[in-house]
Amino acid sequence: MEPTKGELHLEEMDEITLRVSKYFGDKGIMVTTIAEKTGISRSALYKSINENPTRKLRADEFMKICAFLEIDPHRFWCASPGPGA
Repeated sequence: MEPTKGELHLEEMDEITLRVSKYFGDKGIMVTTIAEKTGISRSALYKSINENPTRKLRADEFMKICAFLEIDPHRFWCASPGPGA
C-alpha cells in the first residue's frame, strides 16, 4: 500500500531515526533532556536514540523532537545537510 501525503515509508523512518540519533550525538543532546521537554518517555527515546537502536521513532515523536529543537523536519530527510544545517 502506498503512503498517503504526509506519511513516511518504514524505511524512511529507519533512516530518519538514525539521522536524529547522529544529530543528538554530534550536538551532545541528552535523551533525558529531550524526554523532559517533549513528554516522550525516556525509555522509548533511549531505545530509538542510542548506539544500538532497537526501535524506530514514531512519526509523532519525530515531530515533537523537531518542534523542540526548532528544526524543520525536512532537515533529517536529506542524507547530507546543506550549508548552515
